[in-house]
Amino acid sequence: MKGVLLINMGGPETKEEMKSFLKKMFLDPFIIPYNSIVRKIISILISNMRHKKSWRKYQLVNGTPIIKNTKLLAGSLQKKLGNNVEVRYAFSYSNPSIEHVLDEFRSKKIQIITAVPLYPQPSFVTTGSVKNSISGYLRKSPGLNIKIVEHFFSDKYYIEFWADIIRQHIQEVNVSQPLLIFSAHSIPLLWLKKGDTYREAVNETATLVSKNLGYEHIVAFQSAMSGSKWLGPGLLDSINHAVDEGCDSFVIVPVSFVSENLETLYDLDKILIPHFSGITKVKHISRVGIPVLHNLFLEMLNSKIYEQSD
Repeated sequence: MKGVLLINMGGPETKEEMKSFLKKMFLDPFIIPYNSIVRKIISILISNMRHKKSWRKYQLVNGTPIIKNTKLLAGSLQKKLGNNVEVRYAFSYSNPSIEHVLDEFRSKKIQIITAVPLYPQPSFVTTGSVKNSISGYLRKSPGLNIKIVEHFFSDKYYIEFWADIIRQHIQEVNVSQPLLIFSAHSIPLLWLKKGDTYREAVNETATLVSKNLGYEHIVAFQSAMSGSKWLGPGLLDSINHAVDEGCDSFVIVPVSFVSENLETLYDLDKILIPHFSGITKVKHISRVGIPVLHNLFLEMLNSKIYEQSD
């Protein structure tokens, strides 16, 4: 028996969990790249000051879909892989934790495990954090053979997955030759200076998908935190610039996410798109939804897991 572990960031399902979710996130040295004392102070300040406001946003989008969607993805992948593999899921900042699920694999004597961070374009902030958690676990509890799927940003099934859902979306909204705006979550510029390849991976995904479809595209970054230097250009500024250049039809593609989340359902759907929908120079702006399950995405996971098992 082998194991597969799908890993995402998680999310709060109650108001009480919101505070602990923020605290865990900002204690992560890959999110806040400072020493432990500074991280502890920042995590306490942010979790105390922002949890109520953040939870109100989650309420406006009916809570986080990440946990439910990851459960469904794990269940569908289990059916695809069959009974010789046990598929589980874990989260970096909510339950079940990575360490807890690895303990459960160990208790079942499942020692060969493929871990899949559900971050298409790897970054120190995301995939790097997951690898650090797994390495820390193995230092304390050796004996498991854990292989990690490092990325899938250029995988042929992943590219066709996005091309398929973008194509369907454009047909549904009936817009002609829109500019595709590939939006990805921003990261601190500090990591790029240390060798993070996230920007290049996002650009490659966008180029491959656009080439598949035959549309023009740009890449922009969203959800940067204030008070420090983050990767750009920003999504708002990018669309404003395109409008000034005469473009009037846009389709936003949230290419760094595999599940709907606060950044898509609130930041894009409730804030950004209504803003540009009210501008007379913009004839059309919409966003491609992220399906909970898709055959091409499942096939991509299957192929990546198979590669690791060789």
